[in-house]
Amino acid sequence: MAPSSSPSTPRPGDERSLERQLTPMKLDFDVGKTADVDCGTCQDEGDHPMVGHVVFKGVGKTECQDRAKVVVDLLGSSARTRDKVCDAVGTPANACLFGIFDGHGGCYCSEFLQRNLVKQFWLSASEAVDAGLGDDPERFFSIVMAEASAHLEAAFIKSFNMVGRRDGSTGNMVLLWDDLAICANVGDSRAAIGFEDGTVFHLSEDHKPDRPDERERVEAAGSSISLDPKCNEYRLDRKGGKLSMTRTFGDSPIKRDFNTSKDKSRHVLIATAEITTRVLTEEAEFLFLASDGIWCRIEWEESSIIVADQLQKGSCSTAAHMLIKRAKELQTNDDCSVIVVDLKKYWNTLR
Repeated sequence: MAPSSSPSTPRPGDERSLERQLTPMKLDFDVGKTADVDCGTCQDEGDHPMVGHVVFKGVGKTECQDRAKVVVDLLGSSARTRDKVCDAVGTPANACLFGIFDGHGGCYCSEFLQRNLVKQFWLSASEAVDAGLGDDPERFFSIVMAEASAHLEAAFIKSFNMVGRRDGSTGNMVLLWDDLAICANVGDSRAAIGFEDGTVFHLSEDHKPDRPDERERVEAAGSSISLDPKCNEYRLDRKGGKLSMTRTFGDSPIKRDFNTSKDKSRHVLIATAEITTRVLTEEAEFLFLASDGIWCRIEWEESSIIVADQLQKGSCSTAAHMLIKRAKELQTNDDCSVIVVDLKKYWNTLR
């Protein structure tokens, strides 16, 4: 029985994976409660003509487990660390940071990632400067994004093990630093850049069990993959059920079941971020990130047409809303989160 047809999974360009041994850092988070969820437009920094984003609660859901992070002025935070980093790699004309976090089993993990992303970015950047890695901005920030992801995973696992949380989340995070776009991806949320000629550059690829390199890694670690007839998708086999992703943040109980080897290279379910870089040019039209509530229904080609059309006659915010609307028309019941960035307006800030 072949898997059912669904929106195609892209392969990212210029991709690298970086894994480092890290010491967990303590991050701020109240484990006793979580913030209220805004299920409409929820700008972190207020409305901005360059960016629009929407987080929408799925049909029949008791809570929205998706989170999004939008930081249009990254240089406006952590002044002391910012100056230290800029002294090492150079001061950019502009820098932004975006993240989509699709939670499951609760919203604690996605909330934790959203709240701590910026702080951990600067902590990891400071650590990279201390390590003398500031000679090449592309390499520097690739390592920073990989380290920040690993630190966030370690901090969440350490903090939430104490209170017995089972939550997990995807994480797709994109840094814009001058003309560099650097994506760190864990799970099946996606990011892409659309160009004037209608082409799309995929910044990420889903970490799914049937992805050839992920399947090879999983089976080499001693686990198995099978087709789940209930949903017609390939999943990781485990006691008590199946898992649809091979990389996630959190999910501590599941990782304890899977990752029994002391050798980390033989761990099945991991949170190692996959890093993709792209040098932006003036032909880049927009950047968009979204959770799988969008991608499970809308093909890349259609989504890029929707965004390009809305940017011509509307705004980033209407483009994000139109993607949500289209996914709902195609009967998605999942939480949906979308970020749309007008790269033409971003490019103008670099001049």
